[in-house]
Amino acid sequence: MKLSNSKPELILHPGFPKCATSTIQRLFVVDNHALGRLLYVSFIGRDFKPDNGYPEVSMLMYDVEKAHDFISTVSYPAGKYFLSNEAVFSHPETISLLAERFQIRKCIFTIRFPPFQALSSFRFSGWVNNSLEDFLLNKNVGPQGAFERLLRKVDIVRPFINGDVSLCPIERLDIPLEERFLKQVFGMVPEILSGHSFSEKVVVNESISEAFANVLGSELRTQSVAVPPKSRQRLIKIAQQYSLPEDLKKLRMPETAEKFCQTYRPMASRYISLLRESSLPEDQLEAIESRVLSDFDVLQTTAIATSREIESLRIHAQQVIRTYAGM
Repeated sequence: MKLSNSKPELILHPGFPKCATSTIQRLFVVDNHALGRLLYVSFIGRDFKPDNGYPEVSMLMYDVEKAHDFISTVSYPAGKYFLSNEAVFSHPETISLLAERFQIRKCIFTIRFPPFQALSSFRFSGWVNNSLEDFLLNKNVGPQGAFERLLRKVDIVRPFINGDVSLCPIERLDIPLEERFLKQVFGMVPEILSGHSFSEKVVVNESISEAFANVLGSELRTQSVAVPPKSRQRLIKIAQQYSLPEDLKKLRMPETAEKFCQTYRPMASRYISLLRESSLPEDQLEAIESRVLSDFDVLQTTAIATSREIESLRIHAQQVIRTYAGM
């Protein structure tokens, strides 16, 4: 690709659903974008303007023409910019448009073990359109095609990158994700990261339990409740903020019991081989593999919802839907 020397430079973090994109974005927004100044980058935020708050995710998903107009017309003086936006892949022209405005010097994907990423995506929003049973069999959104979807997105972006394309795993390790991400992307971890605004752990976009997600989706379809794209996020927020009784909060469904674990546990080694291509240290790779296998153990020991508990969840799901319909 022929590049103009006058283009500003961009570091792109496309993000995947449920792969800590919001966590990374928050780092660059708190304290009036202080971290970006220390790293000598401007964070592309609201209206695709530099250092202007959180990025435009919904606009890229639901009003792409407006989003592309901003990308095309906003002034980006010479310098370095950082864009973290999980909706980059929602329209095929977005990356090519970014490549017209910037020299994309680096692209980094935060990822997690793909079958777990898919399952977490179902718990976050996949239940709106799929039952868990259908989701697990759907190669376009479920765990069956998770590795392939990841690799396709990496391949889509490669032709537009004039530098490194790398992967940053988000599995919990001794070294926090934030530090690992900054070191991998910017080669440094500013001391400000230990300050209160940055070290404070804030849970964002938390997924609901597997059983509650499945029952909610079932009730939506039973009641033929329409969820237009622009209302989807509102419904998800209502479900996230709904207070379930403690004994119903962490239940899973039989569908993810033995079969899921037997099918996908052996794929942990494939994940490690994929990460090795990003030149991660071997001790870190060993820790990641151990964490993935441990997550399977946790899944297998999580309580499966009984028929009575599912009926209780159904009553709560109906309340969520009444709240959604009444707003």
